[in-house]
Amino acid sequence: MDCIEKLCHANNIWIYGAGVFARRVLYFFKMPYFIKIRGIVVTDKKNNADSLEGYKICAIDEIEKTNFPLFIIAVSDKYKNDVVQELQSRGFDNYIFLEETFWRRIWELTNYKFIDRRKRKDKVCFVLSGYKEFLWEDVFERLCRVVPRDIEICILSSGVWSDDLADLAEQNDWSYLSTSMNSVTLIQNIAIRLYPYVKWIYKMDEDIFLTKHTFERIMNAYLTAELESRYEIGFAGPLLPLNGYGYIPFLKHLGKLNEYDRRFEYAFFGGSRRRMVECCDEVAGYLWGLASDIPQLDILGELFGKNKKKYSFCNVRFSIGFILFKRSFWESFNGFDVSGQRDLGVDEGKLGEFCINNSYAIVVAEDTVVGHFSFGQQTEYMKKLYENNREWFAMPKEV
Repeated sequence: MDCIEKLCHANNIWIYGAGVFARRVLYFFKMPYFIKIRGIVVTDKKNNADSLEGYKICAIDEIEKTNFPLFIIAVSDKYKNDVVQELQSRGFDNYIFLEETFWRRIWELTNYKFIDRRKRKDKVCFVLSGYKEFLWEDVFERLCRVVPRDIEICILSSGVWSDDLADLAEQNDWSYLSTSMNSVTLIQNIAIRLYPYVKWIYKMDEDIFLTKHTFERIMNAYLTAELESRYEIGFAGPLLPLNGYGYIPFLKHLGKLNEYDRRFEYAFFGGSRRRMVECCDEVAGYLWGLASDIPQLDILGELFGKNKKKYSFCNVRFSIGFILFKRSFWESFNGFDVSGQRDLGVDEGKLGEFCINNSYAIVVAEDTVVGHFSFGQQTEYMKKLYENNREWFAMPKEV
């Protein structure tokens, strides 16, 4: 039984040590994990305070064996053997060391609420949601209309519980996962662990406007690239106009790349806050077709569906608003890093870094277009356009 399993099954947990290492352990366990620390243990209370960070400090003599205590040994390497000998001499054999591998997995101890409507299909779509309620009606209507029957849905709310999302999940027979800690990497790790049987994972943000056949075409791009190329595939995504990579092939296909260069700036591949595609309001309106003659999203979906170029490889950072990857790929990097903070963008950075450092390719399906509402700096501008042009974002009934 490893450290995580022992902590999950223990109900009488003590930290052995009252120094710097103990403070570090207490810092992390102050986060909303479901385990509870009973207090601090030292060999001798002489020269120790009565408490540490609000926890009572006890001598080892005060701990009763009958309550089956678990000791977290939190001392420097110099004293670890001495502590182990002290415990064993008193008949305590249930103790753990928190090595580096533990801190990478500590997220497994967090509190969460899961409304379970799993179907045991081999494909799942996780929808990160909870903060852009004004988009939900159109975003989720599109999802309902285009998601294939062989894909199950689970809505994820990081750091918030939404009755509206819970109701939406119930109406559509979807699962719903909410965590008390607000960390987008943590909630994705938990979700993937809750679906041990799935092979394929779609991850979608709440500001993504899907089009017809998006799921199928991304899967086809992934499988075709895997078959035809000499690359191992990390993940795949659709063509997004408002995206540091996607806007160039998108504009080129429409014959508007030179116009963009003249009107805004010379277009370079790659996501960056210094590029106008990520920070300029007018660029967002232009790429959405509300400040240009670019067609409406669903018309674009039909147009790009006829694109002879089915996929390309992205060699720059890719915004991961909607992506597809294998569960085995997530397992290969031991899950997303979790800091205990919001971790916005950490999953994107992890995926890009891991792909580059381990020679995995990023595939972009060029025969499907998906709408990304905005980057952060463009949100207020786009929200006004959205409120005044709802019909432009809603999926037509005949599609």
